[in-house]
Amino acid sequence: MTADFISVAELQELLAAGRSVTVLDVRSPSDVDWEIPGAIQVDAYGELQSSPSVELAGPQQSPHAC
Repeated sequence: MTADFISVAELQELLAAGRSVTVLDVRSPSDVDWEIPGAIQVDAYGELQSSPSVELAGPQQSPHAC
């Protein structure tokens, strides 16, 4: 399963069911006033602001990801 966006309730359901999830947190560091436990932090916003033509490298998928 892949999703560009899921709700908090959907994430809670996946976690409650024991599903393995990877959360990619793309908030800028100035917007991060709380952390998402276990999330991968990527400052995509900052990279895009510094160079609008930059192509962002995708995150490396864990060999254990579903």
